[in-house]
Amino acid sequence: MSLVIREAVIEDRKALGGLVRDLLQHLGRLHAELYPSPAGADEDGDPSDFPTQADLDRAFDLAFGPNPVCKVLIAEQDGKPVGYLSWHWGVWEIYRSLFVIGVFTAPAVRGLGVGRALMNEAKRIALHADAERIVWMVISNNRPAIDFYKNLGCELIEHDRQMVWDIT
Repeated sequence: MSLVIREAVIEDRKALGGLVRDLLQHLGRLHAELYPSPAGADEDGDPSDFPTQADLDRAFDLAFGPNPVCKVLIAEQDGKPVGYLSWHWGVWEIYRSLFVIGVFTAPAVRGLGVGRALMNEAKRIALHADAERIVWMVISNNRPAIDFYKNLGCELIEHDRQMVWDIT
């Protein structure tokens, strides 16, 4: 197995689109009230047409458009995309931090080191930039992810709650 972690480029949009769709379906199964099936889902609630290509284009413009605000790492196993990690710089409390926006590995490669490799590359990038923290959110009932992160040596801050202000 040949695993490569690299910075994604605009030509990776199609592959990343498939991984993002898989992630959103996974999140929908974990936390349906936060990730409801969009209008137009089939009778089983399968959001097979979500996100739309327009949704993906808008999201990918955040990384590959004229004013990028984030970056994306892509994991390839034997040349096939099997995971990604998107991130941006910021400040958490008083610490320069790398914020992970999303991380996902295809079910077929879970437990094979892909997620660990993505997180380690994020750590390498953060250390190289003198960041002191890597910060991200995890859904509270995603026990396998929480256990994975704890195994890396990460701390779960139980008392924090995310606030969202939809201003559109």
